[in-house]
Amino acid sequence: MKRNERGIALLMVLWIMALLTVIVTEFAYSMRTEVNITRNFKDDMQFYYLARAGVERALAELSVDFDFNYLDGEGNVVFAKIEPLPGGIMETPGMGGEMAAGRRTHLGEGTYSYRVIDKEGRINVNVAVRNSSILNELLLQTGIKEKKTRDTIVDSMQDWVDKDDLHRLNGAEDSYYLSLTPPYHAKDGRFSTVEELLLIKGVTAEIFYGTPYKDVEEGGYKGLVNFISITGSNRVNINSAPEEVLRALGYDDAKLVTLLSGRPHRSIPALLNRFPRGTFRPALKSSYFTIEATGSNDMGEGKRVIRADVLRRGRGRQNVLRITGWNDNFYRP
Repeated sequence: MKRNERGIALLMVLWIMALLTVIVTEFAYSMRTEVNITRNFKDDMQFYYLARAGVERALAELSVDFDFNYLDGEGNVVFAKIEPLPGGIMETPGMGGEMAAGRRTHLGEGTYSYRVIDKEGRINVNVAVRNSSILNELLLQTGIKEKKTRDTIVDSMQDWVDKDDLHRLNGAEDSYYLSLTPPYHAKDGRFSTVEELLLIKGVTAEIFYGTPYKDVEEGGYKGLVNFISITGSNRVNINSAPEEVLRALGYDDAKLVTLLSGRPHRSIPALLNRFPRGTFRPALKSSYFTIEATGSNDMGEGKRVIRADVLRRGRGRQNVLRITGWNDNFYRP
């Protein structure tokens, strides 16, 4: 074989080896990608069913018979029952105190945890939108000090739900929303989700979700989402409503001290026969709840969150739970 032919053969061998190397590398990369996709899918399914276990455990807790519910020192919802005794009455946590500490459980290769949110401890915006003074005070309590901003949000919320196309002094209708990118129409109907408020003129992500690392006195916000709901109830549970909600409903410092220091109330105090600003009425036992259940591995390296809205109806042990809203991949910034 001539020298130049041997050189060509060697070059061909080198090219073939390089091509095989590229093919093998690409194959190995593809296999690693497929393995990672499969593992991620398996982990996601595991987290999902762990979160489902948390939802089911929370539903079991909500199904117990209770006379009133309140928040403990850690902010957990506790369900309590008043048992008649010869010497009077006794309050017993109906799957409350001990369960509040056990809402995080190891199961199989992972962990599920959940929290129960009392939606009647918040203000229903579909009811409050009729009363601008309640909305205005609630916005003030969440850290919105600028009156112009509060007026803009209140007027825009009322414009969002009314049927006409005439905007209020500081409000907004289609003429404003259609000029945005992307454009959209005013709903002209009730709020369907609390996140819908992010579409309202004047409501920013910071106002809605809050600024947890910035104090309100420094210009931060407590987060409107923590004080509102969209349930069909016009009741507010005085045992679980935060101070900001009670102030929005019209109570001054003196009455708030009496109200908050007397928790948990087992009967409506005389000073609470009605809220000063009307529209809402006080309650001790809630019917609307939200479950946020999280499934994760033991190291906390991944998770899946399910949010379920629950309506509890009935009396005693004859109660029925109905899922009114479901998000099986819930995310909150």
